Amino acid sequence: MGEGIDRWFTDAVQLTGLNMEGITWEWAPPERELLDPSREVGPMILMNRAGYRSLRGTIRSTGYEPDAILKEIDEERRWLKERGIILTTDAGLTSNAGVTQARQGATGFPDPANDPAND
Repeated sequence: MGEGIDRWFTDAVQLTGLNMEGITWEWAPPERELLDPSREVGPMILMNRAGYRSLRGTIRSTGYEPDAILKEIDEERRWLKERGIILTTDAGLTSNAGVTQARQGATGFPDPANDPAND
């Protein structure tokens, strides 16, 4: 969708004498209001996590600009980190249930060799 319109527009602008060299086009659908977020967001998350769709593609499908959204998320996470605030929206820090994710290093993954059940 949108294919051909970019060529038509570029041709029309070039007729005015403006140089369109180096200009590229990327079509994004108009913003789409979710009708039932409780039923629509879950499948979007599953598609991203399973690797069937990129996060940018999902953001784009809702009519938003991925770079702007990801920049805002980055800024928000930095702001929260500076204040020691952890939300479940950061899957790198917590699960949806609010449980802290295991991390490598000082608080890393348990070593099965140290499990008392193996004694």
